[in-house]
Amino acid sequence: MKLAQTTVELLVIFGAAVIVLSVLAAVLPSNAVAGQSARDKNIAQATVRDLSQAVNEVYLGGDGASKDVWIEVPMSANISASFIGNNTEQPDWGKRKTIAINLLTEGDVFSVSRAPVCGQWPSMPGKYRIKIEYNATEPVHIMINSSC
Repeated sequence: MKLAQTTVELLVIFGAAVIVLSVLAAVLPSNAVAGQSARDKNIAQATVRDLSQAVNEVYLGGDGASKDVWIEVPMSANISASFIGNNTEQPDWGKRKTIAINLLTEGDVFSVSRAPVCGQWPSMPGKYRIKIEYNATEPVHIMINSSC
């Protein structure tokens, strides 16, 4: 009788453990995805903020000013939908002041600089050193990672 009771108790404990593990296995991946999404958004916000601040500093420095800045492009960045300056070939340079990263899970994360800016994002996610340069040709603007 005691052996049967012990067996039943072990089966109940084993069943409860399986249920708890099943719930954890279902919940943990969704929490990991949410955590990665929040991390990518924080990275994107820091990147566009740092670039915008650096653009403003170089613009205030005037002709010949340049600066190198370390940035990180998050894993969920949609590079083809991200832009520096404007997402179209805007003829009015006064409106080319937006720096934006498009995230697949969050949408656009952007910052606006005080100076007209143009450039290109790196083609892959990761950490990069970006060169920011003052371009005195008309119209005066700041170049990021390219000559435009």
